[in-house]
Parts: sequence; C-alpha cells; structure tokens
Amino acid sequence: MPKLAIIDQIVSAGGVYGFPYGLVGGLLELPEIKEWEITILLNRYNSGGYVVRWPENLTAQNVCVRYLCDDRLSRFLNRLSKAESIWGVPGTARARRIIPLLLGRYGTSWLRRHADDMRLRIEHYCLERQFDVVYFSYPYLMECPRLPMAMVATLHDFNYKRFNTLGPAACAQIDRQMPEWLNRCCFLIVSSDFMDSELRRFYPEFANKVRVVRPGIPGGSRVPTELELESYWQRTGLPQRFLLNTGWIAPHKNQKVLFEALGLLRRKGINTPLVCVRPNSDQLQPGSKRRAGDYVREVLQVAKHFGLQYGRDFWGLGYVDDFEIECLYRLALMVIVPSLYEAGSFAIIEAIRAQCPVACSRIPAYIEQTNLIDNNIWLFDPFDARSLVHTLEQMLAHTEVTTERAMPASEIVRQVYSWEKAAVGYLSAFQEALKGNITKTGGER
Repeated sequence: MPKLAIIDQIVSAGGVYGFPYGLVGGLLELPEIKEWEITILLNRYNSGGYVVRWPENLTAQNVCVRYLCDDRLSRFLNRLSKAESIWGVPGTARARRIIPLLLGRYGTSWLRRHADDMRLRIEHYCLERQFDVVYFSYPYLMECPRLPMAMVATLHDFNYKRFNTLGPAACAQIDRQMPEWLNRCCFLIVSSDFMDSELRRFYPEFANKVRVVRPGIPGGSRVPTELELESYWQRTGLPQRFLLNTGWIAPHKNQKVLFEALGLLRRKGINTPLVCVRPNSDQLQPGSKRRAGDYVREVLQVAKHFGLQYGRDFWGLGYVDDFEIECLYRLALMVIVPSLYEAGSFAIIEAIRAQCPVACSRIPAYIEQTNLIDNNIWLFDPFDARSLVHTLEQMLAHTEVTTERAMPASEIVRQVYSWEKAAVGYLSAFQEALKGNITKTGGER
C-alpha cells in the first residue's frame, strides 16, 4: 500500500482556504484511493491565526490527520509570538517576537523543529514515516524540504512576481525559494491555462513538469433553508439589498476601486451598500481591536472621501465559516470581484453555484473562467471605477436579466469545476510520481 502525505504548512485563511478540504473530499470518492495510506499534515493555525479543525466527514480508515505546531512548546511559542507583551510586562513586546526566532536560528535541531524551522519539522516527520509520495498544497514561505521521496506541489499563483501584497521581504523569500521547489518536484500542478502560461513565462525550464487541473467548488456541503437565511439575516443586522465582496482586503484584490464605485453610485442616488467578509475585513469596523493594515487604511480613506459610512454604506464582518458564506451568497444581490491579478477565483464559482450573479474584473484568469461558463459573468475594467459603476447600473436596472443569466450558469459551473474530476487529475500525478520514484530507486521499498 503506497503512502501519501498531503502537507499544508500554511493553511490559508484567504482565497485557497478550502482547497485541501475539497481535494481530499474528491480523492475519497475515488475507489482507487482505498489502495493508498494517506496522512494529512496541517499547521494547527491558519494564516489568519484561527485554530484549524479538520472536518470529521473527510476521514476514512486509510486517512489520518496530524497537526504541526501542536506540542506544548510550539503552542507556547505561538502564543508568545502573537502576544502584545510577555505576561503583561510593559516593554517586552520586542522580546516576545525575538525569542522564537532566536530559538529557531541558534537552538538544537530538536528546538529548531519545535520553534521556528517548519522545513526541519516536515523533513523529520516524512523521513520517520517513509512516505512514497509527498504532496505540498501550498509551497510558499518555506525552504523546500530535502526529501528522497517523490514530491508534487500546487502553485496557486505568482503574486510575488506581480504585486508586493505580502511585503518586500516575503516576496523576496518566495522568489528565492521557488526554484528549488520547481526543481525537486516531479509535477507542478496549476489550476488554469493562465497559470500555466505564467509558469512558462517566469520559469520556462520547468514547463515540462506542468499539469493543468481545475479545482472543484469549495464549501456548499449544505444549502441553508429559508428559515436559516432569515435567521442569519436578522442576527447580522444586514440590509435587505447588498453587494458582497469576499477575501483579504489587499492591493491586488483592488477593493479601492469598489469603494470608489460605491461612492459614485451614491452621488447618483443609488444607495446599495457593500458587505465585505473574510480574514481582515473586520479592520473596516470603527474601533476595530485589530490594527488596520496600510491598504485597509487606504480603502477607508476612499470611503471617507466619498462620505461613505460604516453600518450604512458598508460592513466588514471579518472571518466567517462556510455555512455563513453560503448564507451570504444567497442573500446578496450580487458578488463583486475587482482583483487585478489572480490564478482564478473561488468566490466567483461559489457564488455562481448559489445562483448569485457575479461581476468581476476583466483580467486573463477571470476571462478564462467566464468563457468556461458560457459568458454568464459581467466583466469590467478594474482600473476604472466608472466602468464598474456602469456594470452595476446595468445589473441593478435589469434584475430579471441578471437573475436569468445566473441560473443556467449554476448548472454549467458544477460540470466544469468538480472535485472528483480534480481528484482524478491529482491521483494520476501521484501515481506517475510513485512509478517514477520506484524506477529511479530500483524497486519497491
């Protein structure tokens, strides 16, 4: 029985948050997967700082789930790195940030594994359990592990080449580490033809390793009832009619143009508020406990310039779970996705599955998605707020046409984006990687 490790040392709280869940769910639907022994290795905390809990329905006799950073020392260091001070002592904020870094850099190998060096932890775990294939669903912000077994990875995007969203240091780190990932992996899986072209542009020497495997649609495990929708709407206090935007508030997500369009619509007497959800959207709230990042402050400056008010013109709900986002898709008038650069959008296909109309930016990845679902998405120029205003005016003025286009799209999108289809593509890559490794090493272990 071949042994497969599925590793996510980051566990994104943003756009690809549901990717590991969907992929494993699809794999468990395949009869051939029963021949594999699967270990899922996750960071205990996602990138938004929330505790990760693997869904109970995504387990089986041949599947086990383990967590990184789940021992006492790791939990202590994690709390220390996030605390404002050490035991409330003033002036210790700098020390609480430095201690884990010092232990990771200068401690023994055991301390380094438990303090800071994620690569060492993963190497130790994989070598100890002797996996046949190791798959990395998020090969970013970590040195590539030096493993003798076959490796496969998914490259979600090349944002670090195009934007400075993560900051100069993080982008430089990814750029420095990526060539080794590309070199060591047997196969590099991307989610769209656009991402295939991006990889070939930036790293043409690795083009022969690329496979395009479209993902399925995250979430949607349960459709909320009308009573549950009514209850959620009353509990949140949201308006009856609203636009919805999901994901990190970040430069490449381009929410500034959305807020500018909101202001221009209001000046025309069209008052349709906006609801923002997921990781850092709660920083839009007045008096938020979390310090707003630079780009959030820029967005709030745009809101101030147009006289937009929190609780009247826009809301920021913060991180919401899968069921809540499903409720929001069904309550919203439409979803607006104004990104400047993406590999594709889960929000687009999630919303369309829920029969919620979508307007998104005219960028290569979204044009590809639009073509795949028979052009049932509205496109606008992401650099021009007036283009978005015109699109929204058309959608709001012709709601019957807007709804009619969304309904057939919900059927098409399920056929194009399927986790079972994705799982077939991934399993094929794992099987070929296993076969290649056996040939290279001269036989079964």
